[in-house]
Amino acid sequence: MLQVALSQRVSQHQSAVIQNGTRHKDRRATGTQQDQKDQAVVATQTTRRKIASQGWHTVTAAAKRLGTTPEAIRRRCHNNGWGRRVGGTFIISEYELTQREQGEPCEPAKIKRLRTVKLYTPRQAAEVLGLHERHTRALFSDGKLGRKYDSLWLVEHNELQRFKRKHDATAGQHATAKLTVEQVRAIRKNKKDSIAVLGKRYKVAPSTIHRIQKGSTWKG
Repeated sequence: MLQVALSQRVSQHQSAVIQNGTRHKDRRATGTQQDQKDQAVVATQTTRRKIASQGWHTVTAAAKRLGTTPEAIRRRCHNNGWGRRVGGTFIISEYELTQREQGEPCEPAKIKRLRTVKLYTPRQAAEVLGLHERHTRALFSDGKLGRKYDSLWLVEHNELQRFKRKHDATAGQHATAKLTVEQVRAIRKNKKDSIAVLGKRYKVAPSTIHRIQKGSTWKG
């Protein structure tokens, strides 16, 4: 009887050891899969940053590099699919321009990734932020937003959204603010009503409406 009891205990112990080992293997496998997913996400983000940091060129700058005229570059953009259009202006990436310069073909996958990077001009960024274009250009020139490529200012989508969240939070936290961010944007977009009418509607002084429309206040 004693031997049978000992055998049962040994069997139970071995079963517990096997089950624990299986659980550890499952945990390691799950951890490995999660690590692989995290690495894939980081790799994708790194690739996008590298692509975006390669730089962009205007048609005029590309023409100088390739020894031709801006009109010829524009025709190639229109007819041959060179570059991409941002805010009504054609731009060409550093990668594509280098390949054209060396007479080498461009990899379709790289060109596709470059064209999926969302870019905004100061005018487009002003619409997203709900600010006056003049003030938005000042943010670009002060180095607070975007980068300058040749003679063209551009900002990426992720950077613009981060700035927008920060701006909205700052603007909404002013202790003396009588207007919300949405109301300020509505005032800036309203070109029909007078500042006196807008002042009565939002219960602020006409001078406040005037400063908002000029972009000299509510800069965030």
